[in-house]
Amino acid sequence: MVEINESFVSKGSSSINSEDVGQIVGKERIIHRKLKSLDPKKYKGFAGEIRLLFAMLKDYWNGEYREIPWIVICAIAFALLYFINPWDLIPDYIPGFGYLDDAAVVKIVLSSIKHQVKQYRNWKFYRV
Repeated sequence: MVEINESFVSKGSSSINSEDVGQIVGKERIIHRKLKSLDPKKYKGFAGEIRLLFAMLKDYWNGEYREIPWIVICAIAFALLYFINPWDLIPDYIPGFGYLDDAAVVKIVLSSIKHQVKQYRNWKFYRV
């Protein structure tokens, strides 16, 4: 059985290339549609984390914010790909459990890129 941990995320991230990143940015509508389908009472924080990761990826891809190492972009892209894939380790359609694996992947990525998230937030929300 596959275990969701740092090794799982690292291995998945290492397979990401620039074409994958471009495809994810192009799936913005799919990401937003999936976010809207989440129960806001249960998934408010998770939805916010997905929005943050997508904003980081999109700003990088559009050339607006390039202060993110490529390895971090790959980790973000992996987390977003994992989120939009309905047939991941725990299929998303299973009520109450379907997004547990997605949330675990996102938490692992966020905990490994704390510094870059802080820098990005400072850039995005406090620039003059």
